[in-house]
Amino acid sequence: MIKQKVSQKFLPLGKLTDMEAITLLTDKNNNHRLMQIDLDVLADNEELLEDIYDVIAIELRKNEETIPWEQVKQQLLNEGKL
Repeated sequence: MIKQKVSQKFLPLGKLTDMEAITLLTDKNNNHRLMQIDLDVLADNEELLEDIYDVIAIELRKNEETIPWEQVKQQLLNEGKL
């Protein structure tokens, strides 16, 4: 793996001004493989850390089956939760 500092264009996190906290690891073909985040550097920016975690969660679940809102709403109504 090859380390390279990430530039602003690679992340949808416009609030992050100190990109030194993030390092991208690429393979020999320069494909992005891993991202290292220095949590100590970002510790004071709780909102940004939450955004990063949200992006990771979304990426991990992007291929999961979805349930239509009306079906979820009806289930919650049936369970007395709405």
